Amino acid sequence: MRRLVSVLCLAIFYSFSSMLAQTPTAAVSGIVNDSQGALVEGAEVEVTSTTQSTTREGVTNSDGSYSIPNLLPGEYRVQVSSKGFAIVQYTSVVLEAGRIFTLDATLSPTGQTTTVNVTAAAQTVDLEQSMLQGQVTAKTIDSIPLNGRNFLELAYLIPGNRPAPTFDPTKTNTLEISSGGGFGRGGNITVDGGDNNDEVVGGTLANFPEDSVQEFQIATGHFTAEVGRSGNSIVNIVTKSGANTYHGSAFIFERNRNLQALPATFNRSLPTPPFDREQTGGSIGGPIKRDRAWIFASFEFRDQNASLQTGTRDFATDQVVHSAAPAPLRDALLSGRFDNQLSEHNSLMVRYSFNHSTTRQQLRRVRALLLLLPLNGRTPSTGSTQSWQMSTLCSLRRRSTIFRFILTISITISRHIPITDRQPIRLRLG
Repeated sequence: MRRLVSVLCLAIFYSFSSMLAQTPTAAVSGIVNDSQGALVEGAEVEVTSTTQSTTREGVTNSDGSYSIPNLLPGEYRVQVSSKGFAIVQYTSVVLEAGRIFTLDATLSPTGQTTTVNVTAAAQTVDLEQSMLQGQVTAKTIDSIPLNGRNFLELAYLIPGNRPAPTFDPTKTNTLEISSGGGFGRGGNITVDGGDNNDEVVGGTLANFPEDSVQEFQIATGHFTAEVGRSGNSIVNIVTKSGANTYHGSAFIFERNRNLQALPATFNRSLPTPPFDREQTGGSIGGPIKRDRAWIFASFEFRDQNASLQTGTRDFATDQVVHSAAPAPLRDALLSGRFDNQLSEHNSLMVRYSFNHSTTRQQLRRVRALLLLLPLNGRTPSTGSTQSWQMSTLCSLRRRSTIFRFILTISITISRHIPITDRQPIRLRLG
């Protein structure tokens, strides 16, 4: 009796915790029957990650159905087997964040193993959810160019979304999303299931390197029970994790003022406002211990010298004299993630992300790298912001002859510091 009460308490806790955050994981479910259409009870379903070689198992119920939730987004291999039937294997099964992939299987009498390659067109209709949503997969994120490399710009690829005005002067490089004409700061943004919202003025709390984003999901209506807390839209971000093979990237993007084109409405008699932008960075990921522990890290730095068009009224001539004001930006982004398959039933994910933005023109890459270290005696300058996040995701799976449950605990600690001190930066290591 005491064990029953404990299990019920855990189930209630999980039901409440799942409603507090957007799901950063995926699920696969379906129905297994034989060639005559009869439901198959007790069929074993194995889902194996092609990048990390981790395996999850499930068993069909009396109605032939199965469901395996809490899977990291990515490519999987699914195998369905039952005594007296041939094994059926499905390859290239791509699971997306926040979605349930329906995979029904038909078993034939004992014979040769059947292998089916699942393509993107295999499931064109979502059979599990009615939520209005759009998905941007890792392949699109890696290949599409983004002006400024801000991950929230991916939302503009989905119909019904557009840029919204920003409301926070302490954040110089954030974007807001207006969905269906709604307010940009009324949305809900989660990263790996953790909160990434500014609770003071609304909108985005921190930026992330584009190379650290694996999947981008935005829901604009018909929110399900486990999400919500939004008057606009829900953005769900999943960061990249390491794999059993080492992989990485390096980049440099340059926009020079000598190569800039002027708008058609620009007055050519005025001096050309300068604009220079240089973005450098990279990423690296791989195994610490194959099939057991992985790490992924990415860094990005923006060195931008821009200008804003301004106007001053000349009361003597009753005209507006156009000019430009400098608007420099130095933006350093860092994100690191550690994944560990502790045991067959337990897994752990820890992520640390850092964002430092400043309008100081003299801040360079070396100093930006130093700002990522725990320094003493540092007094940042005016126009600077610092944001960091610490996120932990633990999952516990237990299965017995009576009960089967999954407990997921997500802890996210965020800190944002708007800085208005006009004193110069002083760095002292020690």
